[in-house]
Amino acid sequence: MALTPGVTRTATRAAGRRPPRVRRRPTRRRGSVTLTVLTGLVLVYALLPLAWLLINATKTQQGLFDSFGLAPAEDFALVDNIADTLAYDDGIFLRWLLNTLLYVCVGAGGATLLAALAGYGLAKYDFRGRKAIFAVVIGAVAVPGTALA
Repeated sequence: MALTPGVTRTATRAAGRRPPRVRRRPTRRRGSVTLTVLTGLVLVYALLPLAWLLINATKTQQGLFDSFGLAPAEDFALVDNIADTLAYDDGIFLRWLLNTLLYVCVGAGGATLLAALAGYGLAKYDFRGRKAIFAVVIGAVAVPGTALA
């Protein structure tokens, strides 16, 4: 039912009639073929080294030289390689791994706690120099570390 000129939707509803619903077809954007191809190339570029790493972790040292890099070798030695790595130099690798985890957890936890406290203070309290501190924080985040060095 179409609205007649001069009749508003409010008047139509007051009269007990509903205005007609307009059915809209959802529009679907077509993707760019060039962008899709470039994204696929970046995906292959990023995942190929990981695949190479996982495949070669299952090979023996001789299997690394005897087979193609992305082809699995005949002998599957992943468990032996992990055992050799963990037993290297009386288990020093486990010590290195635990030290790394400790530094990462303490460093990330401390940085998160300090950032949360500073963010709360900047958001809730009004003090002189607040805008300057906020600008410095935003500038430090926006500029890459290599540019600052």
